[in-house]
Amino acid sequence: QANRANEIVSGINSGIKNLKSVSDKLFSELIKENNLAQYRKGIEELDYLSLLYIAQAYVKSGIKTEKGNVFSVNDLKAVNQRKKLTDRLQEILSEKGLVKNSGDKTEFTESVNTNDIEKTIIKIRDRFPEVKAELNLLTICGDKLSEVIQGKADPLQLLFPAGDLSQTTELYRSSPGFSPMNIALKGVIKKIVSELPSDRKIRILELGAGTGSTSSFLFDILPK
Repeated sequence: QANRANEIVSGINSGIKNLKSVSDKLFSELIKENNLAQYRKGIEELDYLSLLYIAQAYVKSGIKTEKGNVFSVNDLKAVNQRKKLTDRLQEILSEKGLVKNSGDKTEFTESVNTNDIEKTIIKIRDRFPEVKAELNLLTICGDKLSEVIQGKADPLQLLFPAGDLSQTTELYRSSPGFSPMNIALKGVIKKIVSELPSDRKIRILELGAGTGSTSSFLFDILPK
């Protein structure tokens, strides 16, 4: 039994190394095909837009985002279940060097002009079509951030309005940040299937399955 167990483990390790070489090659090709360098630049622009949306949420709560203005996180009027969210928003502003904290007070060390939101959206839409799906979700959720913080809007309804999965499905299937991973996974599974006996049953467990976009990439290569 010990020898058999060692053979199984050895076979698994060999299989993993083989699959890694397949996936590494696929990823290298897909990175070039999907122009991920341009995609990364688009993501950087989205990060900046995210900061503007955070500032807009503060402004909607009556907090001025000008340099030198001092406020308390309580001024955001957040409901209890959104405390982790507001803590993270404060951290983001601090990480970007826009605010400094002193006890229960926070001071803006740089001014944030929320009037830049619309022109930033136009810039991203025109220059970085690769992040179209991400931009769509960010504008929908960012514009309602204040309402989410104050419990006036349900974040799940923003992501899945009336149960509609199309917004998130577009992200998972079409975004250069996701599609290369799905395509690479398809290549790996195809390699596994090709080396199995034709009558062998295959069971796949997808962890964290949401919209099923990853599964959809695999259906056409699985034996019927």
